[in-house]
Amino acid sequence: MTTGALLDERVSTDADARLVAIPDSLGSWFDLTAAEFSQRVRTLARGLVARGIRHGDRIGVLSANRLETTLLDFAAGFVGAVTVPLDRRAGQSQLLRVLDDATPTAVVVETPADFARFDELHSELPTVLSVWQLGLGDLDKIVDSGRDVPDDEFAAHLDAVTPDDAAGLLYSFDDEGAPVRSTLTHGVLATRARQVADALGEAVGPGRSVLQILPATDPDARLVTLAALATGTRLGHLHDRADLVETLHSFRPTLLVGHPATFAFIDEAARVRAEAGGRATAFRQAHDVALEYAAALSHGAVPMGLRTRFTLADTLVLRGLRRSVGGQVSHAVSIAGTTTLPERLRLLMRALDVRPVEGFGTAATGGLATIERVDDPFERQPGTVGAPLPGIEVDIDDDGLAAFRGPGIAAGAGASEDAWLSTGLPASIVDGRLVLEHRDFDEVGPGTASVRVPDHTGADASADF
Repeated sequence: MTTGALLDERVSTDADARLVAIPDSLGSWFDLTAAEFSQRVRTLARGLVARGIRHGDRIGVLSANRLETTLLDFAAGFVGAVTVPLDRRAGQSQLLRVLDDATPTAVVVETPADFARFDELHSELPTVLSVWQLGLGDLDKIVDSGRDVPDDEFAAHLDAVTPDDAAGLLYSFDDEGAPVRSTLTHGVLATRARQVADALGEAVGPGRSVLQILPATDPDARLVTLAALATGTRLGHLHDRADLVETLHSFRPTLLVGHPATFAFIDEAARVRAEAGGRATAFRQAHDVALEYAAALSHGAVPMGLRTRFTLADTLVLRGLRRSVGGQVSHAVSIAGTTTLPERLRLLMRALDVRPVEGFGTAATGGLATIERVDDPFERQPGTVGAPLPGIEVDIDDDGLAAFRGPGIAAGAGASEDAWLSTGLPASIVDGRLVLEHRDFDEVGPGTASVRVPDHTGADASADF
C-alpha cells in the first residue's frame, strides 16, 4: 500500500470525519474533514505535476512541521516524488552536504530567513530548479497552476506509484560529520503506521486526537501523521516549539507522542510556573505524593492515608498539571533513542491516569522498530521499549548491543535487508521485548524551562526538546 492509498482508504471509510485541525489567530482550531484534506492534497499534487515534478524527483523541505508540510508530503507521494526534511539547526556546511547528496529538484522553505540560508548555497546545487516559500503563499500558486493538467495525465502519475517507491529520505550524521541517508518507501511507511496504530489500540481512532510535536526531520514524525490519518485520529501541528504548553492547552489532545526529554520539558514547565506563582513547595509535595501513590498501585494496595493525601494533592495541584496539557490526555508514547523515559515520569503519568507506552526507533531503523502495546502490563523492567514490529527482528550481538534487521532497516547504511544493523546501545531481550540499559539523559536544569539532552549524531531525536 502507498501513503496515498492509506489516505484514500480513510476517505472511503468516513469522508466527513474531522481529520486535520488548523489553528486560527484567536487561539482556537477549525477542522478539515477527511474529504476536504484529501482534496487539498490532490489539487497540490496536480500543481506539482504542472510545475514539472515527476516520479522519483526529490523535494527538500526547510520548515517547521505544519499543515502545509503534511500536505506537501502527501501530494509529493501521490505523484511519486520524494520529500527530504532538512534540519533547521544544521550548519550551512551540513545543510549543503545533505542537499548535495539528496540532489533535489525543488526546495520548499518556510520563512525569509530560511530562504536566505538556502540562497547562500543555491549556486552549488545545480539540480535545484525551483524554490518555493510557504510564507509567500507559494503552495497556493502551485495549486493554481495545476488547473490545466488533464485528468488522464494526472491519473497516469498517480497510477505509476508503487509501495516499493521511495516516499522520503532521512539524514543523520556519522562520527565524522558525513551525512547518512535512510530511505523510507511507501510500503514500509504505510505498514509501520498500521502496526503502530494496532499497538496503540484504544489510544487512536475516531474521537481521539494527537498533536504533532515532532519536527519534520524526526524519523517518527511521518509515522505519527500516517497512523493518525489511517485511524481517523484528529491531527494538529505544533508550529513553534516554544509554544508547546500553550498549544497543548488549546488543542486538548488525547494522545502525546514525543521523546523522553519532551515529557521532562512539560513537567519542568509546570514546575517553573508553580515557582513563579509561589507554589513551589505545594508542587514538590504533590509530585512526591503522586510518585508514592503510583508505586503503591504497582504493589497492588494503596493505604488509606496515602489515598487521602493523594486526593488532596490531586485537588490542589495535579488537576492543574492535567489542564496544562489540555486535560484530555489518556496515553503518551515516549520514543527512546539513546535514552528511555525515567521511571519517575512513568509513575507520574500513572498517577495522572495517563498510560505511558515506550518504543524505540532511530533514523537508521526507519523510525519506530519496537513498541509496547497499550494492554501490556505497566510493571516491567526499567528500560523496556516493547517488542519489535511484525517483520522486524531484534537480537543482541556479541558485544551486548541491540541489533535490528528487516524492511526499512539499515537501508541508508549501504546494507541489504537481511543484514543486521547494530545500534551501538547496550541492551537485553526479556520475554521478547527489548530492554535498553538504563541511561539518564541530562535532567532539566533548576529554574529553567528548557531541557538539556546529550549530543547526538542523528540517531536520537530527543534533542528536539
